Amino acid sequence: MFGHTAAHTRRNARIEGVSDRVRLVTTDATRLGLRAGSADVLTAAYVLFHLHDGGLRRSDERRLLALREWLRVLNPGGRVVVFDLTHTGWTNVLAWTPGVYIASRWLSTRLTPACWRALVAAAGFEVESCEERRGNVVLVGRKSTGP
Repeated sequence: MFGHTAAHTRRNARIEGVSDRVRLVTTDATRLGLRAGSADVLTAAYVLFHLHDGGLRRSDERRLLALREWLRVLNPGGRVVVFDLTHTGWTNVLAWTPGVYIASRWLSTRLTPACWRALVAAAGFEVESCEERRGNVVLVGRKSTGP
């Protein structure tokens, strides 16, 4: 969660009448500690952007590890909702701010909706939707119901 507390999330779940079906977990994104097929929906806000191995060349290896772990814990037909950064729109303008430009390019060089879509698909999800909104990507991936 980003800019949100667990208390806010619990309150919202209670208001929506789904608190008995919501489980909040704080854990390593690549090792959730949940059993296979135990979740219907996983949400990730600004999680994948921060998953990398460090150094000047940022790879997608840890992002793929996390996405594959999320795929593992989802039920067939389950969905992942990813909300993350892009280097387009206003975030690209912000990236030209001294220091921010260098840091943002150092953190990742391929933050476009097409790249997020390809990454989620490479992890094994069927991409249902992928939209850019105000410098962020909102992506929904679905775990196949087939074998």
